[in-house]
Formats: sequence, C-alpha cells, structure tokens
Amino acid sequence: FLINQKLRTNCLGQINILISSIILKILNFFFSNIDFKYKWPNDIFIDDMKLAGLLIETNVKNNDILYSVIGIGINFIPKNKLSSIKTISISDFSNDVKPIDIFLELSKKISNSFNNFENISFSSISNELNRIAYFENKNISIKQNKKTISGNFIGIDKYGSLMISNKNGI
Repeated sequence: FLINQKLRTNCLGQINILISSIILKILNFFFSNIDFKYKWPNDIFIDDMKLAGLLIETNVKNNDILYSVIGIGINFIPKNKLSSIKTISISDFSNDVKPIDIFLELSKKISNSFNNFENISFSSISNELNRIAYFENKNISIKQNKKTISGNFIGIDKYGSLMISNKNGI
C-alpha cells in the first residue's frame, strides 16, 4: 500500500501499531475462534507460529514522512518447511476465506484510518495490542545500534515504542 500522506516522523511507530491493529481486526473478523498474538514490532502469531508480518518503508525529509510504502504478508498456503522459522498458514485452519476478501477489507480499513489519522486513539490501540502481546510477561532481548538491551516486556506505548523493565528502569 502507498500512503501518500505527509506525517511527522514521530508518527512512524503509530503507523506500525495502526496497521498491526487493522490486520488483527480483519483476521479476528474472519476467524473469530483463533487466538492471534501481536509480536512487536511487526508480526502476527498463532501459538508460536508466524502467520503474518508487515514492513514499512518511508521517505523522510525535514522531520516529515512524505509517503510510506506498507507491505503486508499473510501466509495463505503452507510454505517451504526447510525454513528455521515456524509458520502457519490460513489454509491450515480454513479454506473458506479468499485472499481477495482480506485484501479488500485491508484496503478499506487502511484508507479510512489514514483519512482520519488525527482522530485515532493510539492509547486504545496500544492497550488492545498489549492485551494480546506475544511477549507478555516474558524476558526479552533486543539489539539497538550493536548494543543488546534485555529486560521484562512491559508493553507497547501509544507511540508504538517497546517498553521493557530492567535494572536501569523502564
């Protein structure tokens, strides 16, 4: 998806949690009996298997995002089992939903959301994602600029940032 909308760079994390939330809402609409989990920053899991992910590429100038390209990948058919990443596909639990139906819902919700971006409650989105967080109550490690930071997963804030607790605080 191309989002040709000027936003401030501090909205980048919000774009990420917004799109993740939209994907989850659509998946829950079509598959209400599945327990989907959000793995920060950009993956959707069922149990310990990856179902979907997103990537966002932005063009930035003078602290403004000029446009964003959002790539969403959802596994509809089983993938090569030689990969080290455990995955699951929609065809593993349903053959009733067509990829075009999910694509059309994604298109509609993404368009509506960016048309009303300034009215979105990102606190509500982060709370919703924290309720279904893959890392809930887990000790995690992340790499940032060649430095590894470890701690207990606290959640995702309204800016889409990861919060962990360790000896240095939150």
